[in-house]
Amino acid sequence: MRRYIASALVYGLVPLSSALAQGQATVSSQTVDAETFSPLVLSSVLVLDAASETTVAAAASNADGTIIVSGLEPATYTFVFSAAGYDPVERRVIISEINDVYNLGQISLAAVDDAARLNTVTVVGQANQAVSIQPGVNSYSIDNNALAQSGSTLDAMKSLPGVTLDQEGRVLLRGSDRVIILVDGKQSGLTGIGDQSGLESIPAANIARIEIINNPSAKYGAAGGAGVINLIMKDGAQDGWTGDIGLKLGIGALQKARDDLPTDLGSYTNNPKILPAFSLSHGGDKTDILLQGEVLFQEKLPNNEFTTRFYDDGRVIVSQVPENREQTHLIFKGGLDHRFSDQDTLSLAGVFDFETHKDKAEVPFIDQVTGLRNRFWFWIEHEDTGHASVSADYTHAFDQAGHEISARIEYIRGWEDEEYFLNEESPVRPGGFGTDSFHLVAEENTVPISVDYVRPLSNGRVELGSKVQFRWIPITYDTVPGAGSIIYPGLGDESEWRENIYSAYGTLVRETASTVIEAGLRAEQTDVEYNIDPVNIYYPTSDAYDYFELFPNVRLTWKLGESTDISAFYNRRVDRPGEPELRLFPKYDDPELLKVGNPYLRPQFTDAYEVSVKHAWANTTLSGALYYREIDDAFQRIYAIDPTNTVYDIVNKIYQNTGNATNTGIELIATHKQSDWMTLNGSLNVYEIEQDAATVSLLFPVPRQFQLLASSDTTWDAKFTGEFYLPADVKFQLTGVYYAERSTPQGTELARSSIDFGLTKSLRGDTIELSLTGTDIFNEFGLEQELVGNGFTALYQNHYETQVFTAGLKYKF
Repeated sequence: MRRYIASALVYGLVPLSSALAQGQATVSSQTVDAETFSPLVLSSVLVLDAASETTVAAAASNADGTIIVSGLEPATYTFVFSAAGYDPVERRVIISEINDVYNLGQISLAAVDDAARLNTVTVVGQANQAVSIQPGVNSYSIDNNALAQSGSTLDAMKSLPGVTLDQEGRVLLRGSDRVIILVDGKQSGLTGIGDQSGLESIPAANIARIEIINNPSAKYGAAGGAGVINLIMKDGAQDGWTGDIGLKLGIGALQKARDDLPTDLGSYTNNPKILPAFSLSHGGDKTDILLQGEVLFQEKLPNNEFTTRFYDDGRVIVSQVPENREQTHLIFKGGLDHRFSDQDTLSLAGVFDFETHKDKAEVPFIDQVTGLRNRFWFWIEHEDTGHASVSADYTHAFDQAGHEISARIEYIRGWEDEEYFLNEESPVRPGGFGTDSFHLVAEENTVPISVDYVRPLSNGRVELGSKVQFRWIPITYDTVPGAGSIIYPGLGDESEWRENIYSAYGTLVRETASTVIEAGLRAEQTDVEYNIDPVNIYYPTSDAYDYFELFPNVRLTWKLGESTDISAFYNRRVDRPGEPELRLFPKYDDPELLKVGNPYLRPQFTDAYEVSVKHAWANTTLSGALYYREIDDAFQRIYAIDPTNTVYDIVNKIYQNTGNATNTGIELIATHKQSDWMTLNGSLNVYEIEQDAATVSLLFPVPRQFQLLASSDTTWDAKFTGEFYLPADVKFQLTGVYYAERSTPQGTELARSSIDFGLTKSLRGDTIELSLTGTDIFNEFGLEQELVGNGFTALYQNHYETQVFTAGLKYKF
């Protein structure tokens, strides 16, 4: 014990919070006199590796006896607390990968005559590694992701195990797109409030880690039946001025997966892309500043929809909707952190995101039996979208490490200004030609206000918080129908959607050497109104509903030694339809396949159950999960013929609640470090989706019953990624993705696959970085579906732009 005291006197010169190891776990404590309970100002702690008894870290107390040790990697340690005139006290501390801050509480040191005591305390943290597979949370470092260096956040997610994408760029977890995207644990206008958006516009190089949380705790909110993806942004502030400038050049759709139907325009190919960007930060004694910006100029093919309709009367009609886009997109972000003291910080941030594009398409409708074009639809769309937000965060840190309270207020304003000019050549139009136009303006306003509190315990933590959120979206419509117009009359010219959410939550985590228990409860009161123009002839009244719901979450983890965990989860979530799903105005890019919302749509509730096992070897980690989701009043799009139109064959794609559904599956995720120069990871997800039979009432454009047959289907997704660290500071990444054939509520989605690569090279240390990436290099990731409706079947093929090659240059200063 004498050598411990001597070592402690030497290491006592180390400043508070100092540690020799590098990691993310922090342990705090307070040393006091065992009889008087007064703080011991001149105390210290020596941290030893329990296996080798080598010294790992040391720290000295401050004026109130508080000692903080940071940077501890997962392992078992012996903490030796000592002070002159007192007997040392040992504590056994176990660092694992669940929490990142723990408080040992008061450590009582007795006079020299008292006996030393040995206690066991479990403390949990997260190692700073590229891939961390833990119960309930899988975390991936983006720094080593070569695809991410010149790509978007969406590109980075595509390469992560357990993540799939649909044709609209939405992220799916375990076959469901009911996923909420958070930024640093909070909802953000950048990624959508209550839905997904903007992932293509966030550079992945700005992200430190991505967390995939299939069973979120109460603090993450109640939305997201499939789970939460949390983007942990990089902290750009360093001492003095630092920054970088970059330029990316890309080209998309180098080849066509299918020949265009005969028109003058066709679909865009060899689409150019230019993206200059900058980042500038300054770290000071009291204030840190961060500025970032980028501008994207590109041509793009976001949709290229071929549809072949087979009608029961023998007609076969084929059409193509190539959405040819010319786009400019700029994003500017700025932030300021000001430290009033070591314990009080104010953070201010602002974002301006503006996107403008022009889409144009020529859409032929050809009778395959006769070969004649019986209709020609061509249009131009001008659309401006974006959002601006300002936020203020105030954080007070108490003396104990990790003990803090924070408050946040934010205002987010989004906008959508969309104008269509529609033209048609058709024998049913007077004179064989007709024009229509409409103009839509939507303004989204969101004000979230939240307070969060966290207090570490010696064997767990307590989290408490509350949040109110107000959203309102007024929309105006201006239509100019021509003679023989296909635009539905009587829709009105305005609507307004409002949603107010009041919530509070509490979470308790308790841990022993062999078990972890996490229990949380979130209470939410939700009020929703959808005010419809009184002149609307399809929906007779405006809609409003409210509900109070409790959303519990429970996790039990059993640690079978240092390498194996078994966990059980229960989680209740909600997915509320947003304004796009409720919007009653149809989208006319394909006049015979109209997408339209449903203002009477209701939320769906999900009860999720899961059992998972994780085992770690020296260089390999394997995780397996068996999960079951029960979805009450699920909503989805229904394909139904419009029976009122005797001139055209119009199919409405209408959102509708369709009753109960279940999702049962097994997911395997593995990561293996073959050597210092090669890391492999992959995932396999096999699942079954069952949809109960349902009879639903469609109101648009006329009331009618629709029979949805029961369906059941088993399908799977697989993904494999290899990361290679080559000589001369070169990183290479190769990712393969395969989505097997699967059933949809009214048909089948065919199998598809993609192979992506990324290559980066650093020069002059890491001052200059070169990158080259390719997504879907063989152009095989397009979507194909076979649909069965009442009176028709259809083959839907969307050969949208998935093949993109990008070269990048970044200079850091």
